[in-house]
Amino acid sequence: MTSLRERGRAVGVDIPAWIESAESDADDSAQGFEEEGENLDTVGREAGTTMGALFEDELMGLGGIAAVAVGAGVEYVFTQVGDEFEEVGSRTRRYADDIGDTTSELETALSELESAHQGYEDLQTKIDELAGIPEDERDEDEWLAAIDAARWTGRAVGHAKSRVAEVVDEAETYDRFHGENISAIESDIADSVDRLGRAFGALEKVGADPNAALREFTVLYFGALLDGRTMPVDETEDLDEIADRTGVDPVDILQGIEELQEAGLAEEDPDYFYIEWVAWTLANGLTPSELVDRARQEGVDADTFDVVDGLTVVRDPQARPYLVIEDAGDAREIVRLNELLFGGAPSENDDRRDENSWSFDEDVYLVLHTGGALIATPEGILMGIGGNPIVDWFSAKGGTTWGEIFMLNGDPDDPVQELIDIIESGSTHSDGDPTLDRLLHHERIHSEQWARYGYLDFIARYLDASTDVELHTRWVPWPIPFGSWVSYPVIVERDPCLNEYEQEAGLDDGGYDCD
Repeated sequence: MTSLRERGRAVGVDIPAWIESAESDADDSAQGFEEEGENLDTVGREAGTTMGALFEDELMGLGGIAAVAVGAGVEYVFTQVGDEFEEVGSRTRRYADDIGDTTSELETALSELESAHQGYEDLQTKIDELAGIPEDERDEDEWLAAIDAARWTGRAVGHAKSRVAEVVDEAETYDRFHGENISAIESDIADSVDRLGRAFGALEKVGADPNAALREFTVLYFGALLDGRTMPVDETEDLDEIADRTGVDPVDILQGIEELQEAGLAEEDPDYFYIEWVAWTLANGLTPSELVDRARQEGVDADTFDVVDGLTVVRDPQARPYLVIEDAGDAREIVRLNELLFGGAPSENDDRRDENSWSFDEDVYLVLHTGGALIATPEGILMGIGGNPIVDWFSAKGGTTWGEIFMLNGDPDDPVQELIDIIESGSTHSDGDPTLDRLLHHERIHSEQWARYGYLDFIARYLDASTDVELHTRWVPWPIPFGSWVSYPVIVERDPCLNEYEQEAGLDDGGYDCD
């Protein structure tokens, strides 16, 4: 059977050899860690009970107490190491599932590329055959059709190659994160094994020096509790769900919350969206120790995300949050909150929102009160659709950004549901459009342009960059009886690929085909 690497090489893409066996290797590794963890749990319970009872029978008073206490310490550390081994197994199992899904996606993408590549080669062969026929004998329609088909098939090959590369990047990202997570847990295991050695050392002191054994037990047991302490949230499914959603290690999330609690910026049991803010902020590049500065910069406290509980939260395929706007008066604050929840720094964009304040003062009310819908996005801008004919005029082609609002074209019967469908699918459903996250990034840059130049100046600049004036000529029957040719200017649309403002925002991200 031909390997993925060999198939990729045949169509001009590089696929790492490790991907093919990664899922089965991870499954085998996960099983080994899980079994070892269960064994250590069992050994720990038996060792703690047996050793404690043994010394308790032989010693009285303080020695017996020390024996029972240290026995409990041995049991605790054994089970802790067992839990850590099981955690490695659990994470490796999740990694195997993720890499398995990615490998399936790679198989599909590679098959599509092979099909497109074969089609392109067949067309090239046909073109070569037609090129060998003299022009006066060749079927011109067939010739032109073959060239046009080859051009489109060549583009399909390019798109298919890009998709294969994207899936390989996803697999390498999963592999990198898995390696980092396992390295952190292996460090914890090494600490626990060291602690286990000290536990047995404490047992040896029980008979000769019970006081020393108890002191050793205190350091051992309570030190282990402190090193392995968890927060109430860790006892729920919330932490694992948020960690899986954001790709952040739960240990890092807990450490970040702990830093915030020590600074008085988080409650003992923070709510779901507070934890999600911590996770997305870490996912966007901050370290747990940097969270306190970010929280102070953005005014985050234990109550910041209470308002989210009363809002409709929609998620795109990357699980990024979007908040539905219900009241025009709350729109600006909810937009800031959405950007913050996704790990952004909305205070750094407040100047832009100030310059585009007319969006919130006038346009939000207009959209919501004429049958349209608006939703806050992770990019810190609004996305809307629907409304009366006046509002429809403000959205051209696939959509248009006005200040802080990206208005999609269309007038659906249920605009809120239409926005939800678009977000959950990750696409605006228009042919050739990029993914929603890329499109919103493009539109956010347009918001920056509105703020930079101001309302009237940007309209003038954009129209100037979007249009040309051509001189047309036509025959008119004047003066009689001779008539004459007259020239007149006509405004025509310029190729959007030449528009400097679209170029700045990113032509590919805006859905412009400029090949």
